[in-house]
Amino acid sequence: MEMGPILEAFLADVVTDTRVASPATWDWYRKRVRQFFEWLEGRASADPFTPAVFRRYIASLKERNLSPYTLRGHINILHHLGRWLAEKGYAHVDPAASLKPPRLPQTLPKAASPADIERVVAAAQSEGVRSLAVVLFLRDTGVRAMELVGLRWRNVDLDRRVAYVVGKGKKARFVFFTEATAEVLRELAGQVPSGPDDSVFWGNRRPLSVQALSRLLIRLGKSARTAGPINPHAWRHAFGRDMTRNGCPTLALQALMGHSTPAVTMIYSRLDTGELQKVYNRYAAWEEASSE
Repeated sequence: MEMGPILEAFLADVVTDTRVASPATWDWYRKRVRQFFEWLEGRASADPFTPAVFRRYIASLKERNLSPYTLRGHINILHHLGRWLAEKGYAHVDPAASLKPPRLPQTLPKAASPADIERVVAAAQSEGVRSLAVVLFLRDTGVRAMELVGLRWRNVDLDRRVAYVVGKGKKARFVFFTEATAEVLRELAGQVPSGPDDSVFWGNRRPLSVQALSRLLIRLGKSARTAGPINPHAWRHAFGRDMTRNGCPTLALQALMGHSTPAVTMIYSRLDTGELQKVYNRYAAWEEASSE
């Protein structure tokens, strides 16, 4: 069986799938699908698309000691491929149906600390209005990197302090920001070069890219001497953490962050050891009684 034409046909169908929306996601997806087909080509088999073959491939990945997140990504892709193979008649049954994703570590996301956020905001103030607008918008909204760089002025209402962003799977939502951020954005609006793109955030004579955003935060982090992670997703996790600690309901936070299910949002409600100790000390009434 020729693997090349099947691979290309699958990738052609994936291009139109809304679940693979951004160029970065598409590149990641394509590399891992090709990796699987290259592994298949090295093994002669009359019927390569069977559950047993798919299980052997996952076993080979496990031998490489991949992280559970990476392994989960591979399995998700194989689920998509398996359904497609069955639908197109290349397989009698979905060969990936029995594959189970690994359990993810029950740890809190790596979020930027409140102290680091304050230091980076201070560093951005001395660097210029664009840098300050970027970090304030990240702090206020918890948007993804692709959502920030894809923001257009026509989707920003500075008076109402609301923006319309497009996220994963081309799903759109409203996000909100403070008056302080609106003031900085008004100042930025007077500096944005004219052109058809209408991008809010610009780099060197071109719209800001995800890579340029990461470099900007790294530079600000070094200038501010931050102690923890300061990448775009660390700001997003910080938003989820802080909104939860301030009492934001899970369903409201889900809508604000653009999560597909409440289960994803609920990760921010977990308490670390220090917080659990404070809760224990507050409610362990017998401790007070025994000390009297």
